[in-house]
Amino acid sequence: MTEIGIPVIIVSGLGLLFGIVLSYASKKFEVKPDENIEKIRELLPGANCGACGFTGCDQYAEAVAGGAGINLCPVGGSDLIEKIADIMGKEAADCEKYIARVMCKGTWNNVSIKYDYDGIIDCRAAAEMAGGPSSCIYGCEGMGSCKK
Repeated sequence: MTEIGIPVIIVSGLGLLFGIVLSYASKKFEVKPDENIEKIRELLPGANCGACGFTGCDQYAEAVAGGAGINLCPVGGSDLIEKIADIMGKEAADCEKYIARVMCKGTWNNVSIKYDYDGIIDCRAAAEMAGGPSSCIYGCEGMGSCKK
C-alpha cells in the first residue's frame, strides 16, 4: 500500500491544488469581451466579401470596436454606417459606393471577334492565346470547358 498509495495521494492532492489555483486564476484574470463587437457584428450584412479590407465581418467588427474606420463596408451602405456610428459614439462618415459593372453582357452576340481561333477546344487554352478570341476578357469563351 505504501509503495503506491502515498504517491497516488500526493499526485491527487497536487492535481486538486492546481485545479483550485487554475479555477481561481481564470475568474480573477478573466478578460471581458467588448459588447460593441457583438452589436456591430449583428448589424453587418454577413457577406464576408472582404471589400472592407478584412477577412470577414467578424474581423471587421473587432477592428471597428478597436478604432478602425466605420465607413469601410460598402455592402451595408450609409444606413449601416449610421447605426455603427451610434454604437461607437462617432459621427457617421460617407462610404464609397461600389456598383457592379457588367462588361460584355456575357454572350457572343455582344462582342467582336479579335481573331479566328483554331486550336484545342478548351477555354483555358484559348484564353492563353492573347486573352482569347473574344474582345471581352470577362466573357465566356464558349468552348464548354465549364460543362465538361
